[in-house]
Amino acid sequence: MKVEKAEKTDDGFVCRKDDFGDDGLAVTLIPEDGGNPVVLRLQIPYIGFSLYDAEGNKVHGELSIPQDKVDDYTYEFVGDDNNDRFTLQLDSNRLVYMCVLRHEDHQLVVRNQRDRLSVVDQIPTEGKLSELLMNTNSALIKNRNHRWRIQIEGTTLSHEVELNVDAASLVAFAEEQMQKGMEIDELGQHLMALEQKYHFQWFWLSEDDWSHDNPVFDMFMKQLCAFSYVSQNPVQADALMARNYKRKIRRYSSMLKAHKRGELNLFEESDEVRAEYLRIFQGFHQPFVEAFEKKEEE
Repeated sequence: MKVEKAEKTDDGFVCRKDDFGDDGLAVTLIPEDGGNPVVLRLQIPYIGFSLYDAEGNKVHGELSIPQDKVDDYTYEFVGDDNNDRFTLQLDSNRLVYMCVLRHEDHQLVVRNQRDRLSVVDQIPTEGKLSELLMNTNSALIKNRNHRWRIQIEGTTLSHEVELNVDAASLVAFAEEQMQKGMEIDELGQHLMALEQKYHFQWFWLSEDDWSHDNPVFDMFMKQLCAFSYVSQNPVQADALMARNYKRKIRRYSSMLKAHKRGELNLFEESDEVRAEYLRIFQGFHQPFVEAFEKKEEE
């Protein structure tokens, strides 16, 4: 018998843990009668975070992924008592989350490190990379001594621009980008990404905020606002968490109603308030919309 990279001793073979890598070590069994040798692959269970490409290969380090290939990548987290969490820094460190394994149901509880570790979301221990990115375009993932730095190609616009968060500036920017000839679908993705960076929503605009002279732009803005209204996190908070956040859901849905009535301008709220509003809206989408639309009927 031969064991790759192993040291043979009187007690057997001694292998270094670091030598196993992702593919394990080859063990060659050689029959005494001179038959054909058999090669087996010896692997040890991997504990920690893993990222896989479309072929199922583990990938590490710095990654640049085209927008249309994001869903080909998947993540997995296998934890134990000594390694039960990883750090997720999104959108150039604007959002910093700690993802903690909840053993009983194999879920990751996402906590905001900049808000006293408040619970933001819960996600599966394995799934598509797009779910982990939470509608952002870049991520730095840290687990023990390992790092994954991810940039989604074709989405740099949201990081390059500096905008004033008000209706006139946003409409002017959208119209300017359309005039540059950007494809409608690509433009829509870029503009939606701005919501996460600047903490606003396109549907805060009213149809009176833009000109209707250009029917193409008019239709685009209506579709953008409609998509903004239904945009939400891939994994929603459960019923128990929604009950715990009932007051905040009621508060922010009331603010949205007041904004739509013209009694309040959400664009003028502080960045901190807008950020929490966006987190509640997208993480508790159904109860938020139900509260908002119920008020609409009254």
